[in-house]
Amino acid sequence: MPDSWFDATTSFALDRINAGSTVLAHCHMGINRGPSTAYAILLTLGWDPVDAVDHIHAMRPIAAVFYAEDAVRWASRRQELLPAETNHQISRLADWRAAHPMEAGRTMRASPIESLPQHQH
Repeated sequence: MPDSWFDATTSFALDRINAGSTVLAHCHMGINRGPSTAYAILLTLGWDPVDAVDHIHAMRPIAAVFYAEDAVRWASRRQELLPAETNHQISRLADWRAAHPMEAGRTMRASPIESLPQHQH
């Protein structure tokens, strides 16, 4: 995802958080965009990248946070981190992903229509 996506979503959320409000980051299925937005917000608030993805996964086990690596790169550019530190954070994230396989693919393949009761004529 481009930096502009993370800038827009976190700016909106942080404005509200700083004003004392609660923010809900969501998307259609709660698998990627919403969790990735929440992840970027946590990074902006100073969370460690692995702690943030672990927390999101604990709260929503089907959250894949596919944009996490992009978010780490985005946050690293904002913080002006050295490339070696960014690569280290992405490597840690890859290790976490390997240790925590996600069920997002199975969830995304399931059709919500199949679970609806059939209309009787």
